[in-house]
Amino acid sequence: MTAWAVVLDNFVKSSEVCFGYLVSGRDVPVERIEDAVGLYINLVPCKCTILQDSLLQQLLTDVHEDFVRSSPNQSFTLTSSPGGEFQGRSLFNATISFQRDDSSNQEIAPDKTTSLERLWSRDPTEVSYSLTNIGKDQEANILQYDIVLSVADKGDAMLVSLYFYNGRIPETEAKAIAMVFSHVIASIIDEPEHTIQQVLPRYHSC
Repeated sequence: MTAWAVVLDNFVKSSEVCFGYLVSGRDVPVERIEDAVGLYINLVPCKCTILQDSLLQQLLTDVHEDFVRSSPNQSFTLTSSPGGEFQGRSLFNATISFQRDDSSNQEIAPDKTTSLERLWSRDPTEVSYSLTNIGKDQEANILQYDIVLSVADKGDAMLVSLYFYNGRIPETEAKAIAMVFSHVIASIIDEPEHTIQQVLPRYHSC
């Protein structure tokens, strides 16, 4: 979540970014909820304030603490808020989801993927990225957001998939977002004591 917030901040050039993140809903205070059948997922908004002199490690701590504090509210739906559906406007147009995937690695269909590229890897965990351009015929099957980042933990590998609507985000811009995300992840691991400005000077625009 921290890396995604930094990436969005870099592209929209705003000290405040808002995006949605998917929660499983399985840690609500209901007895044996882990054995229940059915979907309990919900999309929760995350708002981050990112200053260029912020340290990566401090930003990680802040985002984690905010996430923990927000856990009791993960079942709250946006439509039940006092503002209803925010007068027809979306609260965010970017989302992120993280899930464990115990299934075997599967090849991504080439007709649905415009680019599949290993941007970086580090033993023992390999990180691969896929970039998927969603056409109009697929829109009904994908959440209606401009860009969606999906992270799958496969145990010995991480698969990061970036879905985007070409009519709203150019493919070149989506590729740049994927590259910057990869750079931010590597920086968080290798240079957590650096500031946002040191790691990622603002040079992109949406």
